[in-house]
Amino acid sequence: PWLAGTTVTGYRGQSVQIRCPYDSGYETYIKYLCRGECSVWGTKDIPVESGSAEDQRFSLDDDTAARVFTITITDLRPEDGGTYWCGIQRSYLIPDIYTEILLLVETGESRLISALLRSKSRNANRMNDTVFKFVSLCLQWEENKLILH
Repeated sequence: PWLAGTTVTGYRGQSVQIRCPYDSGYETYIKYLCRGECSVWGTKDIPVESGSAEDQRFSLDDDTAARVFTITITDLRPEDGGTYWCGIQRSYLIPDIYTEILLLVETGESRLISALLRSKSRNANRMNDTVFKFVSLCLQWEENKLILH
């Protein structure tokens, strides 16, 4: 079964946590995180599962009392962004349970721009002169690309 997912945002160089709740009865099952295409019967890219990690930046903690396992990714990189699946391994003949996760990795530059745009939208026509001057100094449009100086 495939369950509706969620979007998680992390920032380059920092850590992000992906929470994967599950139903009662699956406390003792193996949990894992699958990256990209995770077909029921095909090969899977699994950076971490219960008890082991292919990539040491990934870890999995299973809180069976709360019925949620949490994936932590440290030193987040832009290439870490994309579609992941929280997986619960069932028996050989029964398909695993998947919940889709979209991981967005923002850089420091995109965080600054997002904060400034939120500030501008909140203040509508009253954008602070200091912020406006700062933006003018930091940002330059060049061939339809935003360049930070």
